[in-house]
Amino acid sequence: MGRYAGILILGAVLLVGCTGQVFVPVLPVTPDDDIVNDQLRDQQFEYETYLPVAVSIGAVAATDGARALVADPETVIVEITDSAGHVMFAGAAWDGEAVAGELLLLPETEAITISLSAAGYETREIVVEDPTRYESIDRIHAMKAGGDIDPTPDDRDGDGIPDVYDSFPDDFRLAFVLEIPSDRSLTVAFEDNYPSLGDGDYNDFVGRYRITEYLSGRNEVVRLEGHVEALARGAGFNHEFGIVVRLPGYTGMTSVTVFDPDGVEVSSHEEVFEDVARLVIFEQTRNAFRRQYWFPHMDNARPELPPSEGFTADFAVTLDGKFTKPREVDRWAPFDPYLLVHDTGYDVHLIGQEPLPGSLNPEGLDGTLDENGYPRALLVPEDWLWPVDQEHIESCYPRFADWRETDGADSVDWYLDEPVGDVMPR
Repeated sequence: MGRYAGILILGAVLLVGCTGQVFVPVLPVTPDDDIVNDQLRDQQFEYETYLPVAVSIGAVAATDGARALVADPETVIVEITDSAGHVMFAGAAWDGEAVAGELLLLPETEAITISLSAAGYETREIVVEDPTRYESIDRIHAMKAGGDIDPTPDDRDGDGIPDVYDSFPDDFRLAFVLEIPSDRSLTVAFEDNYPSLGDGDYNDFVGRYRITEYLSGRNEVVRLEGHVEALARGAGFNHEFGIVVRLPGYTGMTSVTVFDPDGVEVSSHEEVFEDVARLVIFEQTRNAFRRQYWFPHMDNARPELPPSEGFTADFAVTLDGKFTKPREVDRWAPFDPYLLVHDTGYDVHLIGQEPLPGSLNPEGLDGTLDENGYPRALLVPEDWLWPVDQEHIESCYPRFADWRETDGADSVDWYLDEPVGDVMPR
């Protein structure tokens, strides 16, 4: 048991060192819980519409005073769900070690539930309120012996994960599958006039994507798959749209297959990667739409024009070996969607991401924010309505100005507002 027994004094006020903030933790079910390593997020949100939260969850057996009642569980299945029951994280804590990973949360997320299950123990559920206030949730929870789970459950593939929790009970290479995000797709919207902002309508290219992680029973990433849709293009420039996944120290293979609106394959390519997987989704955004007219820079950006049908793409990243994700928040998700502007050679990204290797972006300029604090790319939920051509985003979503001027600290859910300006209908 060591440091995990009797650490937490109920009702105590804990200081979180690097933030200087004070908070009272949620009252645990058992005094054997150790949650003192949770770290609060710095109030500087840096405009993020999805907030990464590192998690590290382990388990020990509950005690009777200082005496352990039973041995610590050997394998604990950890699931984290949102209020609607969508699985946001799944993994296994082995031999008393914690399982680490990352959550991707909307700022308005009110609560998440941590569920711990182990053969021969009672299942525990711990609710964490206001989880986006944490930069990391790092804790050990105690479990009581008993429960309805068979102490010797079936495990057909022998990977150590009981079949009831194994998404692939007949494949020893795989155990868990996670959707990113858990309940919807991500919409990414770009301005392409780097180093200036341009007209601020964020419709130069709009795409939607979703990524699926496949993990082993030891929580290692074996494969990534994704699906992308082209939604809009209100730009005179032509671009390459892609997604970068950084996998330092690893090699593997990427594949991208593009389909027309009827689902007919139009192109496919594979590439070997080392350290960084650069997935070129649409080599020419100009060719990523089927239109009813020849006006190739107004796809779904002007309501008076006939709608264009966007192409789609499926991609995969297969690793040589298995990748263990870093424990610290490192922007693993939502990865790095980018727009490479063919006409200028500049590339634009979400805030905090690095330019592409060999980028022509002017030295010394931050490629993710303009001089007035406007992001060059936005990541929002899938049902967001983007402004029409040349309609500034703050005319449609006035609280965007508060969000921008406070570096993302205020009006974090501006995209949920009913738009007041001209936006493209669905």
